[in-house]
Amino acid sequence: MLTEGSALRWVSSPDSDRHAERGFCGECGSSLFWQPRDKDRISIAVGTLDRPTELRIAGHWYAHQGGDYDELPEDGLPRDAELAGFEIPWR
Repeated sequence: MLTEGSALRWVSSPDSDRHAERGFCGECGSSLFWQPRDKDRISIAVGTLDRPTELRIAGHWYAHQGGDYDELPEDGLPRDAELAGFEIPWR
């Protein structure tokens, strides 16, 4: 559990498309956060949150990279190219 800022380590990804920074736990190395340089928001790895999160899937990113054994539901949510410029609907 990350309880103080001193345990957080930010790593720059200058070669990424968004010149993002990633936040990792300095103790265990878990990836926790992602922030593109040109945005004011920080993305939080959903697997790090305590339950119940009450979150819902907004789309299927990187679906084209799934193995032939991965079957995504036909749920009508956007996938890959459809997500370009997609804004997550905030409540």
